[in-house]
Amino acid sequence: IVDKYEILEKIGEGGMATVYRGRHVTLGRDVAVKVLHPHLSSKERNRQRFAREAQAIERLDHDHILSILDYSGAEEKNCYIVTEYIDGVTLKELLEERGRFPSEIVAMMGIELMSALGYAHQLGLVHRDLKPENVMLRKDGAIKLMDFGIARFMDESQLTVTGTLVGSPAY
Repeated sequence: IVDKYEILEKIGEGGMATVYRGRHVTLGRDVAVKVLHPHLSSKERNRQRFAREAQAIERLDHDHILSILDYSGAEEKNCYIVTEYIDGVTLKELLEERGRFPSEIVAMMGIELMSALGYAHQLGLVHRDLKPENVMLRKDGAIKLMDFGIARFMDESQLTVTGTLVGSPAY
């Protein structure tokens, strides 16, 4: 159990964190719990970057962007972000399973993603890591953009070293 969330299973892992399917112990609601890797949480800089991700998601209220429900705070030894749980697959998994999509389906997904990105941009936030692994397709067909871990607020001047590539340059 992490705070008030029972951890049920590991559902993903990235360079900074592991994501688990969890359940709120009193409400019984399924959630996703993103836990900063222990070897990274010992450094203030990593906890602050994780805090920026939580703050970025918190600003966003859009049908096609993953919603945040809770955040541990940067001062906690074990930092975590709790978001809605998406019952579905990533766009990458779907592409690997089914191959190419008809152009009409691609256009529909693109419109929903552009709506989400446009909304974030209006609020001054740039995602900076748009790729199939960061797009979820819910079982009911809804698209959800996730992982704002390296997002940048347009008014921030120093998040990365000048000349450093972040995100997934191939995309």
